[in-house]
Amino acid sequence: MRTRTRAAFKIRVKSKPSEFNKHKLPVVHHDVFTGRDPPKGSNLLTCACPSLSRRTSVQILVQIQQTAVQSQRALNISVQQTAAKDRERRILQLTIDEISGIEGDVNLYKGVGKMFMMVPRKEMEKELKSQEKELSDDISNLTKKSKYLEKQFNDAQGQLRDIVRQALLLNSNVVL
Repeated sequence: MRTRTRAAFKIRVKSKPSEFNKHKLPVVHHDVFTGRDPPKGSNLLTCACPSLSRRTSVQILVQIQQTAVQSQRALNISVQQTAAKDRERRILQLTIDEISGIEGDVNLYKGVGKMFMMVPRKEMEKELKSQEKELSDDISNLTKKSKYLEKQFNDAQGQLRDIVRQALLLNSNVVL
């Protein structure tokens, strides 16, 4: 009686989007060197998580991929918003510095639609400083949000890397 040994797998990585891989993450395919066709449903997920069903494994992987993509998008938006708020804050700081540098009793005007309205100096400085404080608070909140989103994105990427490593370790003869 002959004993069967574990088949060696060859793994090819390609970046063709499929129904489960809409975000162009690497798809792993296996070829069995036994002279037979590869078993149906044999892929990275069934090798990495043999105890889970294929459907469950795919759902987990898709969820991790979606988390990574959503985190990356939100992170990019947050960084852009932070840059815009920082520009506004710098403009306000320059305006406050210019107003503070003017000596004497000078008329200050504030734009209201298509016209200008005269505003007392104290009121203008108070309004500009409150706007600057509000922008600084927004920037600090966006920075915290960016750090959280970056951590979430890195965690999702790490989970994807762990799945790939686990699949590669389960197959002793791996050729990339």
